[in-house]
Amino acid sequence: MPLVLSDEYRVIKHLKLAPSKIGEVHEKAEIVNRSELLCQMVLTVLEKLDELEEAIATEQSSTSFALTKADVVEWAPGQRTSGMEQLKLAKAYELAQYMDIPIGRHRAIHTSSMEFQAY
Repeated sequence: MPLVLSDEYRVIKHLKLAPSKIGEVHEKAEIVNRSELLCQMVLTVLEKLDELEEAIATEQSSTSFALTKADVVEWAPGQRTSGMEQLKLAKAYELAQYMDIPIGRHRAIHTSSMEFQAY
């Protein structure tokens, strides 16, 4: 299934790009659409990012707390989402790599070990 306009807007949202970048994202999406495998990989990452965003929002709106110091039994809200936030960031970098879109001052590049580096 090819990327459609709503998927392009999801890319902008998850990579925190300016809305004016829609033209660049559209061009990249056309390139991605040439490969069924790459297109499916992008859609899978977008779905995972949507799920993570929903899980984080749900967790942050809950009244549950996370244990932060066991020796003094100190509880704090919002601490349980840090792992989800890190996974979301990793997925955003993966998406940037697949779409070949630079994010921030860094550009995600593929290395043989599937790690990301900034240059």
